[in-house]
Amino acid sequence: MTWRSRMVKGEPFFRMQETDGEPNAETHIEMLEQRGNLALYRLRPVTGKKHQLRVHLAALGIPIVNDCVYPRLLAEKGDDYSQPLQLLARSIALRIRTRGRSAILQATKIFKPDLTPRTNHGNGLL
Repeated sequence: MTWRSRMVKGEPFFRMQETDGEPNAETHIEMLEQRGNLALYRLRPVTGKKHQLRVHLAALGIPIVNDCVYPRLLAEKGDDYSQPLQLLARSIALRIRTRGRSAILQATKIFKPDLTPRTNHGNGLL
């Protein structure tokens, strides 16, 4: 599926939000695997808005596991990194516009996601 929306700055200052108007953000979303109430997705952003993937998945009702910013802002966890945001990049393709060239960064180690159902800040999907 493809999700398109208009994204603008939200509150507090570091959050983004969707609003009415001409779409300025687009993401291709493909479910790769589902186990119970968790799923693994391939996300291909067409545009590059701040927090775009997080905002789009939250808007669809499938927030990223351990996301303490979307769909709702949760309390600061301080130095507790025991439940990191489960958003991992397998590869990143960049277009270097000033030189007319492209670069692709490919992960050398692929992490297998843990699709074991658990409670994470009220979010249930990966």
